[in-house]
Amino acid sequence: MSDNIVWPRLGFAGAPNDPSGRAPLEANPAADQSGANVYSQGVPASGFRAFSITPLTLQVNNIALAQTPSTSGNLTLTAGTGATATTIQYQGNTISVIDICGAQYDRGIQVVGASGTVSVTLTVTGYDQYFQKTTMTITGPTGATTVYGGKALRYIQSIAVSGGTTANISVGTADIFGFPIAVFTWDQLINSFFNQVGITSSTGFTAADTTSPATSSTGPVRGMYQLQSSASNGTRLYTAYIHESNTNANNMNTAYGVVPA
Repeated sequence: MSDNIVWPRLGFAGAPNDPSGRAPLEANPAADQSGANVYSQGVPASGFRAFSITPLTLQVNNIALAQTPSTSGNLTLTAGTGATATTIQYQGNTISVIDICGAQYDRGIQVVGASGTVSVTLTVTGYDQYFQKTTMTITGPTGATTVYGGKALRYIQSIAVSGGTTANISVGTADIFGFPIAVFTWDQLINSFFNQVGITSSTGFTAADTTSPATSSTGPVRGMYQLQSSASNGTRLYTAYIHESNTNANNMNTAYGVVPA
């Protein structure tokens, strides 16, 4: 057997016949009995992707502690509870980041203001679970309110503000979770549960944004879900069974979403 063989699952996203021309995102090597490296491409067999996570309790400041920038520039990032300062490799460079999940999934962030906070634009630069560079802009809170980012990430590299905020802002993790494959409609989630209770309403669901090319202001390329009932606490399980059609599974842009900005 050759050293690098294609071992297809349901779809062929990222394979040579993929019309998107993109490389696979999940080319994870494994050894077969001959010792050869086997690269799985496409989504898992049977047309369903099981997404199951046990998120830690959300935090209001485990990415950036409360601070009051006086002018435009980068916030000071500090890895707090449930987050870890680490490095990743991106295009041959070593990048210092904060891992906000500690697991193979993407999580949303929240920006929390204090009384007197003036709204500014925040520009977040980071990387998703597949190490794709992703940026997003967030209109910051006014006063003692909380706003949420419109994308989910695993790693945060920097958060820049467009000006001074007058009063404190902090940045932490939210109960928003990014899907591992593109979810374009609510009915793609055949079943989903949190804390062993079925989720029957689409409230909190954000569909994959198909805008191409993506920008910092467009939505999540694979879609995401925000909890609506009880909160994460490190023991409650969120599970979603995602249906993937054969047509979508044959194209990176429909299997895993368009290339993020």
